[in-house]
Amino acid sequence: MAGRSSLMEALKPAIRNVEFTLIRRLDDLANICADSTCLVVVELGDKVAELIVSRGEVVAARMLDGNVTYGEDVVKQVAARVPVEARVAKLRSKFYDWNDNEFTVYIRGIDLQHKQLVRVLNNLYQALVEGRAAHAYEALHFMREYAGFHFSTEERLFDRYGYPRADEHRMQHAWFIKKVDDLNNVLKEAGPHASIEMMAFLAEWVKNHILGADRDYGKWLVETGKLPASTVRKLT
Repeated sequence: MAGRSSLMEALKPAIRNVEFTLIRRLDDLANICADSTCLVVVELGDKVAELIVSRGEVVAARMLDGNVTYGEDVVKQVAARVPVEARVAKLRSKFYDWNDNEFTVYIRGIDLQHKQLVRVLNNLYQALVEGRAAHAYEALHFMREYAGFHFSTEERLFDRYGYPRADEHRMQHAWFIKKVDDLNNVLKEAGPHASIEMMAFLAEWVKNHILGADRDYGKWLVETGKLPASTVRKLT
């Protein structure tokens, strides 16, 4: 490939351990993607076209050639190139798979909330790549509400036990809520196809936040003996 395209980069977790299939006829997409959602990458000279095809319908299309072109024009350019060589990968149904040991912050109740947050992110991802705008709005609204509830839970722990890095952590929470609002605006103005990279960015942020800042306060609370033994997991 001439270079990795933006959707391939954004959707790396969803194509992890998935093999690309090389096709030379676009008609073959009907067989490969008839009952699934696929990422299709087509090289057209010095341009790279990306399409997300869900159950035979083009959900998102863009052309990368220094600038980014979206929508029907991209589909027409790809369709006009016959024969065409394309690489196709079936997207996984989840952006992230939850793993108790990988994602633990050593506080059982917080781990359960994080598991729910990852579930909501997976629902949003699935709605966006399948082009289901109404479901995407619903998932995004729930994610904002649930994130607010979850952040409040964490911040009450900070206040109650005197976590020393609470102010910095609160700033990260506020930043995330603002980005969720930004994503909601993009979804309203441009639809699901233009929201996928932003969703992927937020999902990656959540993962890094859990494994970094959240695990930091979790370890601090456990190591200082602030919490009852029944509410925590053993440090590893």
